[in-house]
Amino acid sequence: MGLLIPDDNLKQKIMLSVDNLPPDGLKEVLNFLDYICFKFQEKSQTQTPYQPVTLGGLWKEEIVNDKDIDDVRREMWQSMENREI
Repeated sequence: MGLLIPDDNLKQKIMLSVDNLPPDGLKEVLNFLDYICFKFQEKSQTQTPYQPVTLGGLWKEEIVNDKDIDDVRREMWQSMENREI
């Protein structure tokens, strides 16, 4: 279990660590922070209820559910496993 560090000390420790990184390390930190921001933004957007969208053309008035997607994935992986490279 991790240590509980007060927010002020945690921010200070992060800033000190960032100050000691080489330029390549700074790029990695920035990429990671972008990912974290995206992850938290995604969570806040997914809290709205899911509403399926009907597709036009061949799929008009059809609703694709999770089971349909799982079945197609299973079929795809089975065909991939049977292929010779």
